[in-house]
Amino acid sequence: MTAIDSELLLIDSDAAGTVNGHVGQVNEGLADHGAVLLRGFSVDSPEALHRAASVICERLYGGYADLPELDAVTEVYRATPYPPDAVIEFHNEGSHLERWPTRQFLACRTPARSGGETVVADGRRVLAELESEIVSELRDRGLCYVRHFHEGFDVPWQQFFGTEDRAAVPALCERQGLAARWLPPSGTLRVERPAPAFRPHVVSGEVLPFHQILLFHPAMLPEDLRELLAEALPADEPARDVTYGDGGAIPDEVVTRIREVYESVAVAVAWERGDLLVIDNQRVAHSRRPYSGPRELFVAMGDMETVPRS
Repeated sequence: MTAIDSELLLIDSDAAGTVNGHVGQVNEGLADHGAVLLRGFSVDSPEALHRAASVICERLYGGYADLPELDAVTEVYRATPYPPDAVIEFHNEGSHLERWPTRQFLACRTPARSGGETVVADGRRVLAELESEIVSELRDRGLCYVRHFHEGFDVPWQQFFGTEDRAAVPALCERQGLAARWLPPSGTLRVERPAPAFRPHVVSGEVLPFHQILLFHPAMLPEDLRELLAEALPADEPARDVTYGDGGAIPDEVVTRIREVYESVAVAVAWERGDLLVIDNQRVAHSRRPYSGPRELFVAMGDMETVPRS
């Protein structure tokens, strides 16, 4: 075992080892570092990922609407189908939803020709570096995630909610803690979810950053794409946005500073075929760098937590 950084532990198999014999090391590594990279275990297929993740994680999760599922293997997904020349910003998986995984698994079949690293950032270090004024504002005001399901600009609402019936969507949203309405005259579906920017860790109890501000806020879009979306969509119907919980805008400069801090403490995983990255999703955020050439990763997640209902 090698500590690549304070938030990433490498477990390297120089023989045809299996993950089964390393579960204790993985759990210790997650507690100490927040993320563990297993290399040399040939986790290079959906089936291999499902076997490995099932050994480490008590319960895997199916039906995650933000990732494309595989037909052949349940509870395993393809990585986010995002343009290869773009960055997928730092986020805690599912933090904008009612349920989220405490553990996430990423397995590599095909590493990119160049780039394509998955980058991890420890929430403890983020919290230590981020200015207290920003932390206090986020903690006191909370967040509100907003989505408009415009065709071609996000996953279809039919996929997200698992139904073709428009009339069924409001009840589905209510059960998931979402405010939803169909906007006239376009018929676009708008959903909102209030959420905290920090949550207590399910094991340690530490209150850590837990959000998708950088994925939802328009300040993180390239300027040309931001202008294109402004022209293509109504000003009050962005595909995605995040505000403070009281509806106030989060200033661009605040979001830019948040990203600077995440990047300053981040550690990059340069993928090799068969790698398995295990993440404590409540402690560690992850992102993806741009890449060239083919790149194929698979994703699994589990040991879910749910927003407590009052």
